[in-house]
Amino acid sequence: ISNETAKRKYLRQARKCKKYFIRLSAAGSPDAHIFLSLLEAEEVSRTSKSSEEICIAYDRALTVNSENGFDYLEALACENWARYLYCIGDAETAKVLIARAKMANRKYGSTARIYWLDEQFNT
Repeated sequence: ISNETAKRKYLRQARKCKKYFIRLSAAGSPDAHIFLSLLEAEEVSRTSKSSEEICIAYDRALTVNSENGFDYLEALACENWARYLYCIGDAETAKVLIARAKMANRKYGSTARIYWLDEQFNT
């Protein structure tokens, strides 16, 4: 499978996931908006060229997940936002987000993920 084919399949699956959570949210699921916020942040980071818009989307996802006690999704939002910030050269803010991701993973009980983050981001 070529890289382009894999990317198209990934994006198609992401759209299906987003539609699924939109339907759940419309049906009154109390947790659907939490997952949807992270999917929307990922979509904005993929489609927008505005760094400010991307950071706002990730901040919104991070806030929603931390306020609702979804530690593992908070950690995931931190990791993805940090990865984006490393790519644009903001290593200092990325390190803060990685530290927050580690704290969220610790609360969630995912010690293996903490070690993985140390390896990936040399922290």
